[in-house]
Amino acid sequence: MSIGTRTRWHHRAVALVLLLFAGGAAAGIEVELSSEAGPHYAGVPIRLQLVVATDSDEQPTVQAPAIAAGQLEATGVRTHSNSRVSIINGRIERQEDMRFVYGYHLTVNEAGPVRIGPFNVVADGQAEASNTIELQVRQVPTSTRQRFEVIVPDGPWRVGQHVPLRIEWQLPADAVERIINHQAQIPLLSFTDALRFEPSDPGNGNTALQVVTPGGQAQLPAEVRRTTLNGEDQVIITVRQTLIPQRAGRYEVPAPSLTVEQATGWSRDLFGSRVPRQMQPLRIGGRARTLEILPLPQQGRPPHFSGAIGEGFSIAAQASNSVVQAGEPVRLRVTLRGDAPPEELRLPPLQALGLDGADFRLPRTPPPGRVADGARIYEFDLRVRHPGVQAIPALPFSWFDPVREDYQTTHSEPIALSVSPAQVVSADDVVSRSPAAEPTGDTGAPAATAPAAAPETAARGVLATADLS
Repeated sequence: MSIGTRTRWHHRAVALVLLLFAGGAAAGIEVELSSEAGPHYAGVPIRLQLVVATDSDEQPTVQAPAIAAGQLEATGVRTHSNSRVSIINGRIERQEDMRFVYGYHLTVNEAGPVRIGPFNVVADGQAEASNTIELQVRQVPTSTRQRFEVIVPDGPWRVGQHVPLRIEWQLPADAVERIINHQAQIPLLSFTDALRFEPSDPGNGNTALQVVTPGGQAQLPAEVRRTTLNGEDQVIITVRQTLIPQRAGRYEVPAPSLTVEQATGWSRDLFGSRVPRQMQPLRIGGRARTLEILPLPQQGRPPHFSGAIGEGFSIAAQASNSVVQAGEPVRLRVTLRGDAPPEELRLPPLQALGLDGADFRLPRTPPPGRVADGARIYEFDLRVRHPGVQAIPALPFSWFDPVREDYQTTHSEPIALSVSPAQVVSADDVVSRSPAAEPTGDTGAPAATAPAAAPETAARGVLATADLS
């Protein structure tokens, strides 16, 4: 849209406000709906303005109409006031009028005539409906020198699989300075009931792609790089994310599109800076696609499978000590690594790891994991039940490989143990008599007999050195 067009729209809005101010005290409320001057294009936001004049300073409530062929987004509200003083029969009266200016962005999906309104307004207990306006919406011209697409690997995909996703906008380097505004429509991002999206490393991340999402406008961090294609300098803007299917099914995804406002003429402002004088919208379209998401197969699923999906994982185990007595605790540390975010790696149930309950006493509750150095780490205590245990067995970890389309399993190294019997403390060890006192002196008189220690004292003396494990 040209600067001159925006100026005409601004003058019309100002004139409307001045007219309402000049009209004196409003009898109730007055409502006026207007739009910026055309031409208007499908997919390009159109600014609307709703002016509500009332003699109350209480903000009115506005009910916007439903837009069947597009979206209407509120952009804010401004207030203006006008105070007047009159003297009647020597009596001074002061009256204040309020003007509430509501802004909206209307995005129409398809070309053709569009009727907007009425807006229903309630102010100071009074209801009023706005006028309606009709807009003629044109189709945005298509650019042949730019490319916009969403790039994902071919399916089908599996529920829980981590799928790399790229959003790429490619344009000639000489067109970059003429791009004033842009807005992307990516229907794939709205399939939030079946798909989950996680941001990936944006590289240098020195720009952002403006995207319309179900929750409103969003800025997706992007990287910019330059390249040469067919002898022409090109700029490629890339958004990287990870797509994680959440629900099996077949989904028809409409084509993505990008609408840009490109300057076709320039002028100088009061400070000598170059500003766009004329604007031309352009549309860059992608392609629609069908997504097929499959559940994980039941056939061949190991009993210790805990949900990992990818192309390679490892499990390692370490014991705090390998020489123990039966009944003593051994701290076991299990480290999981692989082709998935570490916070999503889960240790299988301890009973499914091959730790026989006849040999080891296991914790009653599963251990919590922690993330460190790109791995998920679990620590818990085992108690060896008897001397016949010679090792902590190799622990299994399984995952589903979406490339091979089957389950894979790896194992940790077994840990050798030397287990001795637990020392048993008998009643004779716990309670004993003190040795008889040795005779003293040369008188030949019988030696005095020392008093026997109290049982409690004797027990304390023996228990202080006994191994009760």
